[in-house]
Amino acid sequence: MSKICYVSMAFGVKPDPTSARPVDYDRVYRELILPAVQQAGLTSTRADDFAGTLILKDIAKAVITADVMLADVSNGNANVMYELGIRHALCRGATVLLTSTRLPFNIAQTHALKYDLAVDGGPEPGRLAPTIAQLANVLRRKAEETVNDSPLYEYFPSLRIDLPADLRLPERRSRIYPAEAQGSASSEPDRKTSVERAEQITRSTQNVDPQAYLDLLRRYRNLSEWKEVLRLARELPAGVADLPQVVQTVALALARLDRTDEAIQVLLTPS
Repeated sequence: MSKICYVSMAFGVKPDPTSARPVDYDRVYRELILPAVQQAGLTSTRADDFAGTLILKDIAKAVITADVMLADVSNGNANVMYELGIRHALCRGATVLLTSTRLPFNIAQTHALKYDLAVDGGPEPGRLAPTIAQLANVLRRKAEETVNDSPLYEYFPSLRIDLPADLRLPERRSRIYPAEAQGSASSEPDRKTSVERAEQITRSTQNVDPQAYLDLLRRYRNLSEWKEVLRLARELPAGVADLPQVVQTVALALARLDRTDEAIQVLLTPS
């Protein structure tokens, strides 16, 4: 069964506040987004695919449960920003941002794929093919990841939202997150022995949520156990080691161990 990509974006022709030209978002969807989603092997859904009396409920459920959400945040469209906020608050991943304008302040640190517009308001023809290919590649990779890319969970790594089964991402409904991986919520300082014990439990857990490994990596980092950070990073499951938060943590560990050249190389190596 094909994975679902929920597309959050404006509809119709809207004025661009930064220029005199209108933007034809329906063309952006038909000519850029839909081909990329299909090229990534995903099934696209938008708000206009829903009908009936509970459209807003259906949209909210799609935002939370889609395998991937693609949000065109161009010009800070209110509906898109609202749906993105729901996604970031209630879902750890995977979310892709797309824009033809500057990002609003609150998500300015989040990576977004940029696309160009032509004077007629549609996607720029000269850049369309490579942009589709780039977007398809990002969507494909995101669909295969099962860990966090929500900035909210990066800021507050101990945050846990207990969603009912019908609102969980499909591949996560059966995944197990060992409570020990997160660490104690008490005011007592974390200890290396506690992290090592949590790592043993995580490794012995069947069908474990990869987020547990990221939390272990964070705890070793917080203890300045840089050699343990590098060891665990080398042993991470497939699909986790190349995540941006892992790469950044590895580079930090290398730098703290005075292996600056290696740290720079890690950051410069494309994932």
